[in-house]
Amino acid sequence: MKRKRKGSIMALSIILFAILSGLGTVGLGMSINENKRAIRHQAKTQAYYIARSGAEVVEAAILNLESEEEKEGLLKNLPKTINVKGLEFGFDGLGHISLEGNRDKLIIVSEGKVENVIETVEKIINVEINKYEEDIISNIDTTIFSNNNMIFKNNTQNNVNGAIGTNSIISGSLKFDSGFNDKITIKIPVGADSSSIIDKPSYDRSIPKVEYIEKRIYSSPILPAYPENLPERGIIETSYHNDNPIISRNGYYDRLTIKSNRSVTIDTRKGDVDLRIREFDVQRGDIMVTGEGKVNIFIEEFKNFNGNINGEGNSKKFRLYYNGSEPIIIAGSNKINGSLYIEQADLLLTGSGTINGNVVHGGKSLTISGRSHSQN
Repeated sequence: MKRKRKGSIMALSIILFAILSGLGTVGLGMSINENKRAIRHQAKTQAYYIARSGAEVVEAAILNLESEEEKEGLLKNLPKTINVKGLEFGFDGLGHISLEGNRDKLIIVSEGKVENVIETVEKIINVEINKYEEDIISNIDTTIFSNNNMIFKNNTQNNVNGAIGTNSIISGSLKFDSGFNDKITIKIPVGADSSSIIDKPSYDRSIPKVEYIEKRIYSSPILPAYPENLPERGIIETSYHNDNPIISRNGYYDRLTIKSNRSVTIDTRKGDVDLRIREFDVQRGDIMVTGEGKVNIFIEEFKNFNGNINGEGNSKKFRLYYNGSEPIIIAGSNKINGSLYIEQADLLLTGSGTINGNVVHGGKSLTISGRSHSQN
């Protein structure tokens, strides 16, 4: 009986040992798997923050772009993969960063990699580009361009700062009746005879700078839609008791009148300002702009302009749109320091009137006389 009892105890011990060994193996396996999961989770977390850091650095670099030209250059090169090493991020495990998008938004895709674990972070940036200006302005490389003839009288050619161009191949298409400005470049169609197209006085022996181009096709200007649903602000009119009213918010004005050599200030320190004005009447005075934001003024009726707009401000941050039919006359020493977009009205620059910016003109007549000039 004792031998049987000893055999039973031994068998039970063996069974218990086997069970405990199995449990130990299972526990060890679970511990190893748990450790692997913890390591992977840590790698995923590190990879995520690396990817996010890379995306944030690129986002900050893009948002710090100040000029329209830099933004345009960025958009024209999409899609592309950013050279991470060239940017010197200094993030261990940073994979690569790609940039894609369109004229409305940019998408930054950044990868982080740790221990063969890859995490991806996307960031979307809204792009603030004036689409109308890109479509109409960016591909124009002349100060003045005409499909047909141009006549420069009374030395007005000396007021041209830049190139002039024409699609015409007709003899005498570019006429200079009182001398010639040999500092300007003249762009004419390939195969045209420059000596025939350029008509200048016989006594002027200067040699024109000529560049041959393919014929250009520029569509008639289509102004952007005038903003709707702007808060109504009534009228604004300068007076003895209101000699320098300040506009700092978007709005629709039934009338803006400046007289008696007073001024209106547009304050952009809190952001861009869009104004829609039914009747624009600057009898005598100035519109001044403060701050770093942009100003867009949409005019329905253009009555008078006798003064200065945007003074010595940044011309690239001021745009004036006009869809009315009455002509715009900029005479005397009046000046617009910004871009002017005219859908159908005629434009007359006379005296010493100046437009320092782009002019897109869809009217039938654009006249430059006296010492007036436009420059981009």
